[in-house]
Amino acid sequence: MRFGILQRYPNLRRLSERVSAYSALCRPFTLLGAFISGFSLDLLFSRLQYGGFNLVHAILLGLTLSALQAGGQSLNQAIAEEVAIDKINGKTYRPTVDGR
Repeated sequence: MRFGILQRYPNLRRLSERVSAYSALCRPFTLLGAFISGFSLDLLFSRLQYGGFNLVHAILLGLTLSALQAGGQSLNQAIAEEVAIDKINGKTYRPTVDGR
């Protein structure tokens, strides 16, 4: 089974309608990359600077970067010009903030 924005994230349908819509708007697979980047870079640099790992700090940094990525994805679809560019590029399947 394939997953992604084209298949409308089938596992998210079980959630409430608002949570499902927000999750699709944020494009969950892009959030995973932001989390992994923040988590691994924090572990690397904390090891270099302090000589040890701070796992809680690494997880919090990964979640923070994921939240910022989600906000950026939402803001990207809130701008009318970006929605028009998506239509020109044939990406009409992408959700928008106003529900179109």
